[in-house]
Parts: sequence; structure tokens; C-alpha cells
Amino acid sequence: MAKQDTKKSFLGVCPICRKKLQTKNSNIVNRSNSISLYCVECESCSSSVMLAVFSTKDGIITTMGILTDIQKKDTELIKSSEKITTDNVLALYDYINNNNNSSSKKYETKSNKKRNNWIKS
Repeated sequence: MAKQDTKKSFLGVCPICRKKLQTKNSNIVNRSNSISLYCVECESCSSSVMLAVFSTKDGIITTMGILTDIQKKDTELIKSSEKITTDNVLALYDYINNNNNSSSKKYETKSNKKRNNWIKS
């Protein structure tokens, strides 16, 4: 985003205190051809919003904000983290099932062993 565009940007208002969100308090999390994801902290109340900006080939821009506990400083960790895979989700499911049901039979297949190692690390 060019410096001129940044000065003209309107990110909306904070959903908590209704103060205007400032571009200087935003950090890009991810950007693709049509979607940009920003984390914006409110200068007034310190709440955070994940802001998705969608643009179409026709020039239509739509935004969607979600109140979050992620802070601007966390975005670098998010960017450098590994993507969550279906194996990760299944490993968590297995872990919860095996630890919440004491009568369940614990089993260890090659796939489950890999999943369980991911959960323990």
C-alpha cells in the first residue's frame, strides 16, 4: 500500500469504544490478490480487531471486522506459524477423546502416533 493511500484509509470504528481506528496501529497478517487481512489495535481502549478487506475485479471493496484477543505484536507469530492441517485437527480430536473418556480403549496406529507426537510438542 502506498504511503498516500495509507493516509486516506478508513478502517472503521472500534466495536468497543466507537473511536476511529488508526492505520498506524494496523499490521498486515496476510495478503492475496483479492483479500487482505489486517490486525488493528484501538488506540483508545486497546481492543483488537481482525479486519478482512475484499476487493473484486469490478472495484468493489467490502470489509469485515471481527473482535479478537490477537494483538498487533502477535501477527508476526501468526505469519511464521505452520498451517493447521487436517492431521492436526484429528490429532486434537483423538487427544481430547482419549483423555476425557477413561474407559475408552487407547490405540496407537502409525497415523495416530504421528498425530499424538504433534500434540505433545
